Amino acid sequence: HKVSHEALLKLNDTIINQPQHLSRRSLVILYHLYGIGNKIIREFLYISRNTVKRYIYKFNESGVESLLNTHHKAIHVLDDPKIKETILSILHTPPREFCYNRTVCLQMVLDKLCLKLRDGFSSHIYLSCNFSKFQKTFLLPS
Repeated sequence: HKVSHEALLKLNDTIINQPQHLSRRSLVILYHLYGIGNKIIREFLYISRNTVKRYIYKFNESGVESLLNTHHKAIHVLDDPKIKETILSILHTPPREFCYNRTVCLQMVLDKLCLKLRDGFSSHIYLSCNFSKFQKTFLLPS
């Protein structure tokens, strides 16, 4: 497997000067290039088999820069006007139309809405809508 001198320097520099999560990626690749088996790499670095495979695959497909790039495109759920309108309509609907307890019900409704989009977005929606402030200001305790 042929690797450029610049790529090896970048991997070595990452091990020395970058945070542990990036250093570990570089170590996986360097160990792999030296011919060390995946099982030994994962046991030595305490990472999963699939993580080792993913790092090697990413390196082989896209190179060092892609492997060490940790910037991901953020998904902004509330930028979608349809979703924003749906959430606001839920927030402004009387609790009796959903459940007896607005907080519990709102959590369930938002979770169902978010499952259609992607798991785990309800906390982002709460933060973006400032739900806790809304709850303290407008809702009476059950």
